[in-house]
Amino acid sequence: MTAKEKYISDALASLSQSFNLPRHLAERLNQFVNLLEVSAFHYLEYPGPAEEGYLWYVVRGVSRSVAYDKNTQNYYTLFLWKKGDVIFQADSFLFGGMRTESLQTLDDSVLLQLPASHLKQLLGEWPSLHLLLTQLVAQYELRLVHYSYWLRSAAIHRVQLLLLRYPGIAERVPHYILADYLNLNRNTFRKLLKKLRS
Repeated sequence: MTAKEKYISDALASLSQSFNLPRHLAERLNQFVNLLEVSAFHYLEYPGPAEEGYLWYVVRGVSRSVAYDKNTQNYYTLFLWKKGDVIFQADSFLFGGMRTESLQTLDDSVLLQLPASHLKQLLGEWPSLHLLLTQLVAQYELRLVHYSYWLRSAAIHRVQLLLLRYPGIAERVPHYILADYLNLNRNTFRKLLKKLRS
């Protein structure tokens, strides 16, 4: 078994806990999926048409989704993604809109990459996979809701929750990115991190 086959098998085993996946899907994915080993701060994709996007599975590493705020004319971290996460702008793919986020690795990472064109082919073979995509949309929207509530909590609770959800992240990802994600200034983040570690 190659490394790619093992990673696909592990990913499907993880996903099958939440989704009913078709038999022989692993064989087809092995034909379509690319295995990427990339260094920190590498941009994996940029905004653009849905058909030029990808579905990603994080085998190892931390990545972030980056969005652009037209009002402030600044980029900001919208999501952090860790091992075992599926990253896909599924609403864009399903409803034909533009992808609005960039995806960037934050440390040395290993990912599985499935082009949208191949995903369409798989959906043609197994229409039941549409349910997976609609559930990914629902999970994505739920994460946005949780994140908006998270940002309303006290600053120290935001940092605590970050450390709980992403163990070791403060040693792997630059603090200015984590502060941005938590809507804190860098000094406040560092002080709170130091307080929680003491």
